[in-house]
Amino acid sequence: MNAIAYVRNASSASGESIKSFNNQQENSIKNYCIDTHINLCEVFNDCGAGGVDFERQGWRQMEKYLDGMDGFIELLLVSDYDRISRDYLSLNIKIKYLKEKYGLTVIALSDNRFNENDEIRKMLIGDCG
Repeated sequence: MNAIAYVRNASSASGESIKSFNNQQENSIKNYCIDTHINLCEVFNDCGAGGVDFERQGWRQMEKYLDGMDGFIELLLVSDYDRISRDYLSLNIKIKYLKEKYGLTVIALSDNRFNENDEIRKMLIGDCG
């Protein structure tokens, strides 16, 4: 199974702590992929970007990348859903859009359904191992 990851941190922290937080998100996602035998193809990053809208460089790069993948990528991994958007309605609209346009399933590692219950993970994303 092929996946991409998206990491983001707002600009309220110092530059060094933003990078550290984004590295923590990326490392958690990479470890999840190793543990679940998911092929992580690319990581997109918005360092110091807010989660109010989708006018973020890393997010735009990710969608442009997906435009050329023609269904090859099946998963979008994030550490938490609020990395996509802090607005619940926008988040749900964007997740639906990603599913309809690219066939992506979005997984937030903070969502315990994917970490604690292997049967639910297999049902939602398949048996990757």
